[in-house]
Amino acid sequence: MKPWLVNIILLAPAILRAAEGEPFRYKGSGYGYFTAGACQHSYTIIGAGGGAEGFIWRGLTVGAEGGYQSFTEGGGWGALYFPVGYHAVDRNKHAKWDPFVSFAVGLFYGGGGSASAAAHFGGGATYWFRKRVGIRTELRVHGYAGDEVTVQGRVGIAFR
Repeated sequence: MKPWLVNIILLAPAILRAAEGEPFRYKGSGYGYFTAGACQHSYTIIGAGGGAEGFIWRGLTVGAEGGYQSFTEGGGWGALYFPVGYHAVDRNKHAKWDPFVSFAVGLFYGGGGSASAAAHFGGGATYWFRKRVGIRTELRVHGYAGDEVTVQGRVGIAFR
């Protein structure tokens, strides 16, 4: 085994204990999600993905996320977004509820290697049932390729 790997393994418990002693500061979060919804033509959509966001000033966040979605009848696409959000929380205090809104621009990757612009807006809340683990729920409206619109609900797990 490599000596640097042994050092990391041996020091990990001490590093984690030291981090627990620091005063709380909400710096950002990562999340994974499952989504379901429909397009304006009433076709059902399901998908999954994940992302991360970090606070840059007060409740303002920036991040990145990616996911894959498909119609239940077939045909899927990927999306890569760069969201900007606002969280209505005090970052220096533990709070069970973390409501937020977000807006993002990004890319939509359809079948056959095609790509086009995409955007979304929405909002939701994370319920932190543990200090660093929570349930994230969200409702979003997505626009793809200039004329496609979807409404999707999301549920997932968040980490901070």
